[in-house]
Amino acid sequence: MTPIPPVSAQAEAVRKLFLRHGFTGIQCSEQEVFVLGLMNEALDTERASHMFTVPAVKLANGALHVEAGLAGFSSNAPVPEAIQARAWTILSKLCAQLERKLSVPCMEPSAPDADLLHALASRAARMRQVQAMTD
Repeated sequence: MTPIPPVSAQAEAVRKLFLRHGFTGIQCSEQEVFVLGLMNEALDTERASHMFTVPAVKLANGALHVEAGLAGFSSNAPVPEAIQARAWTILSKLCAQLERKLSVPCMEPSAPDADLLHALASRAARMRQVQAMTD
């Protein structure tokens, strides 16, 4: 997988783009998490078997900073490569579209935002370790 560079864009534009492509958004005061449910018919034919989560930090200028490298899966079962590829392809296309058409000048995250990004990165690394152990 080619690394997807982080991108910042106005929050409403990011929300609309992700929601239009099947993600659900969960908001709190400091961040938003976009969740895409992906079905694995071998496990379940009625609901999503795997959740692909993409965190975005709210910046002081009203933009959302999407750090694609912190995206990952939440699942009780190993995620098939085809499903992983599909999710990463969708995210790559969304981030490219944000970068091309909607990006705002990158600003350094404030100290609290930087701390939140560090915490998210640590959490994502732990989730990948757990996922690797279950694969």
